[in-house]
Amino acid sequence: MDCTADLWVQLPAQGDGEFIALKIMAREVYGCLEQNMCPDEATQKAMTLFDDSVDVGIIVLTKNGFASNARNGMAWSHLKEIN
Repeated sequence: MDCTADLWVQLPAQGDGEFIALKIMAREVYGCLEQNMCPDEATQKAMTLFDDSVDVGIIVLTKNGFASNARNGMAWSHLKEIN
């Protein structure tokens, strides 16, 4: 996947809002994307911002890709194609 110049981004975050706000998760992920990190790598890095006990998840949708990551039972789904 080409990750360059892919700055049309949607970044919803879910989970414990206080922790997400303190870490400014979406801003951190957007910064990773600005540095040409692929969405999968950016979501993996986002998870490292939080202690393992924090319920958190993120979905990254760009014009060229999609990625999501979650922990501790946060619901998420990955649909690739609708027939």
